[in-house]
Amino acid sequence: MMKSLLSISFLMLMVLFASCDGRDRMRKTSKEVLQESKLLDSFSENTTYFPESYSETVTDTILSNGTKVSIKAYSDMQNSVLNTFKSDTINFKHYYRDFIADVSITTNSKKTLNYTIDKSFLKKHDTLSKVDNTFYKNAIITSISLAQYDSLSTNKTTLIISLCKPETDNCSTYKMLVDQNGELELKPQDL
Repeated sequence: MMKSLLSISFLMLMVLFASCDGRDRMRKTSKEVLQESKLLDSFSENTTYFPESYSETVTDTILSNGTKVSIKAYSDMQNSVLNTFKSDTINFKHYYRDFIADVSITTNSKKTLNYTIDKSFLKKHDTLSKVDNTFYKNAIITSISLAQYDSLSTNKTTLIISLCKPETDNCSTYKMLVDQNGELELKPQDL
């Protein structure tokens, strides 16, 4: 009795394994199989954000002439520039987050000047360069720094601002000069 029960169980297991050999998927492409199991999107698209999370840098500088400059640069989590490309069968989407800088300048006369520098600020004050709107649309602010020597030699606070298209060498650099009265001048720089 035990032998026959064991034989029947073994036979049923053989039939079960023989019927699950994947013959129903044999004539389907890998893409069709992944679509059926709703896995195609996870294998055909790769999305990456740069930076992946919120990023912030704060720089405080006191110049020898008494001017205090504070620059707080942070990633804009709402706006980014998309760069797409395809490699083999995978679509890559790289989102480059733009940066914004809050700049505070306090002079000897205790006058505080505050600016928020983003792409719209640059577009508004850029009257000299030949940069077109598509460049602004496809570029991000990559750095904002204080030019200490220029600030001391010209008696105007001087900031260097770089704007670049991601994954290219196409950049535009500006020099922003701010005098004691808060008048600012934005000059494009030759690289």
